[in-house]
Amino acid sequence: MQVGPAAAAALLTVSLTLSLPAQDPTTAATAPPAAHLTVEAVGPAGWNAQFSPTNVGSMLASQEGRPYWEPQIAPMFAMWRQLLGSDADYEAMRGRVLDYGGAMRFAVRFGVGRRGDDVSDVVVAFEPDGHTDLQALGVELRKLIERSAPGEWRDEVELFGAQATLRRGGGVTATAPFVAGDRLLMLLSVGEDVTAARQMLEALIAAPVTVGQKRPGSPALRLRVDLARLLEDNDAFAGEDGELMKALGFGSLGAVTMEVASAGPHIAVDIGVEFAAEERGIFAALMPATTSVPALGHLLADKTAAWRIGRFDLGALFSSAVSAIEAMRMNDGDVRESMKKELGVDVEKELLAHLGDEVLVIGSPLTNYDRLRETTWAIAWQLRDEAAFAKGFDALMPHARPFFSQAETVDVDGVELRRYGNLLQYPVWIAVGRGLLVISSGRDAEEEATRILTAAAKAAAAPTPAPEFAGLKRHLPAGLNGVATFDIADFGGVPAEFWLEALDEVMPFVGGGPEIDPDEAEEQKEQFLQLLKTNHLTTVRTASGFAAATWHWRLFW
Repeated sequence: MQVGPAAAAALLTVSLTLSLPAQDPTTAATAPPAAHLTVEAVGPAGWNAQFSPTNVGSMLASQEGRPYWEPQIAPMFAMWRQLLGSDADYEAMRGRVLDYGGAMRFAVRFGVGRRGDDVSDVVVAFEPDGHTDLQALGVELRKLIERSAPGEWRDEVELFGAQATLRRGGGVTATAPFVAGDRLLMLLSVGEDVTAARQMLEALIAAPVTVGQKRPGSPALRLRVDLARLLEDNDAFAGEDGELMKALGFGSLGAVTMEVASAGPHIAVDIGVEFAAEERGIFAALMPATTSVPALGHLLADKTAAWRIGRFDLGALFSSAVSAIEAMRMNDGDVRESMKKELGVDVEKELLAHLGDEVLVIGSPLTNYDRLRETTWAIAWQLRDEAAFAKGFDALMPHARPFFSQAETVDVDGVELRRYGNLLQYPVWIAVGRGLLVISSGRDAEEEATRILTAAAKAAAAPTPAPEFAGLKRHLPAGLNGVATFDIADFGGVPAEFWLEALDEVMPFVGGGPEIDPDEAEEQKEQFLQLLKTNHLTTVRTASGFAAATWHWRLFW
């Protein structure tokens, strides 16, 4: 049976989850425990069904794409074959696992008060898929456990109306896989007592399945970290460090989720951050609650390698930073008054109060690229009150030396565009005008800042043109407040050795894929770019939104 790339991803998910480390023995909690991490994923057959029709699925299934991921899973199958001992057992398990299309559910509780990577309980539930013999699958999983983990089978206990055999060894107690009702179940607990793990498993199977549902956008993978509970259980808000955490807004966090689904021909990855309080500290700046996309699309160039139009509240970030300094007692006097004396301006009242949260970020195509510092980028920040901000800005800059030293000024139709040198020898161009704060740097920084100011003078603010998102409207997050695109092909001007080095970091399969020959790196880069172009994968899109006290960031590829 041939393994599809989507099935391979599912198998890697299972393997990584089941390989969570167990640490020193502890006694079970007396209160009913709750999982800190929950993982749900459809089986390999479900991944193939959902993702094979996508552009990524087509690329990875192609003859040119397979070398980028097949070497990654080959060692796992080799290990299975070695552990099972016979080809017949291996082929039976391989076929049964790859044909499984039900929901695999895992819940993990980390050790409270110990190192954050300790695991105290892990529970597993395989839901029925209508055709897989879960009893036989359990027998094969038991063989893997016997050959890969220390210990021996001893007692039998009754769990959920079924008999489960316990295995003890290395300070860990685990059950053999057992069928209860129509599910295949397992549990593992550090120590001798499995009570806490049993309670976690009971909660897991009582909760509704959230993956593989017959509705548009249903994820194939869902991870949920109960961050609020994890922080509370580990006394993260105690003492001085706790005061700092609160000042920065960590006390407002609820759960963090990650989902992977299909969205038409795209793969969609969604990060969701739930909030349990209105005072959100730095998160109010980074994940704003505003529910509209800024009208800055008229400032985009015809050809841009990467851009984002969204919101960022610098005032909220500053306020949270001051609160953190006060919480850590890093300043004996009034922090804001001390800063005003040093900088010659009340940063909060005379600058940030006049700076809006509507921001455009642009990255220009990399052509004839030689050094990282030559990368041209620009930021255009909408101003609430241009005259008031300009006054505060002019009062601040003389106090910013030697970090910013004015070196040159050019006139752009009545707007001063200034070049500032600095200790890093990385010039930055800054202008306040046309209702904007414009900042740019890189090889073509002056030209890019000039283009933005000229565009602002010629055209009125208009809704962001986003033809790249035309086919994704029903997949965009609720409360949409930001959109962005990144064109991978536009970064083809980077020297091959830098390009492939970066690719090795961001592509999960490249590290175990084809060998990179330095003498052929340029050709290999072009081959990979052509593979992306053939499968319509050169453009990465992202969107963010805030609704129902939850911020979402969604990537489409």
